[in-house]
Amino acid sequence: MECLDFAAIADIDTSDAGAVSAFVKQELDRMLANGQLPGEWYALVIPEMIEAFVESPIAPRMAAAAVRGDLYRERPFVMQHQMEASGGTVLVQGIIDVFWVEEDGIVLLDYKTDRVDSATRLRDMYKEQLDLYAEALERIFRLPVKEKYLYSFRLNQAIEV
Repeated sequence: MECLDFAAIADIDTSDAGAVSAFVKQELDRMLANGQLPGEWYALVIPEMIEAFVESPIAPRMAAAAVRGDLYRERPFVMQHQMEASGGTVLVQGIIDVFWVEEDGIVLLDYKTDRVDSATRLRDMYKEQLDLYAEALERIFRLPVKEKYLYSFRLNQAIEV
């Protein structure tokens, strides 16, 4: 997902399964040829999971942001965070999978491959992580994080947090 050409998604009909399948195959082949995706990993990719993502309602929003230059991927951050329970301060660092800026704020998305059977379980597992990522983004960009999502490749869905 880090190397997927999101701007190109804006040029395909995401409701056409054949077009989506061809796009994903082309992208995987491009990444393999460019050395972005090692051959042993290429063999492990399940294209149908990426196709489901491209067909999801979230992908066109990301594509529009990529075309505008407002899509950010794999962004590291470090921040101090005040712990409510102890009152102490901790240093938090992480890498945000992807976020984009829209007219009225930031949309945050974290990809998940966990083998879970429910959106609720995944949301419970990662809510605190996304809250910390949102805090970091709001400090850096001085814009509100208006939406937070997990995208579950196992469940093939975007889960609002």
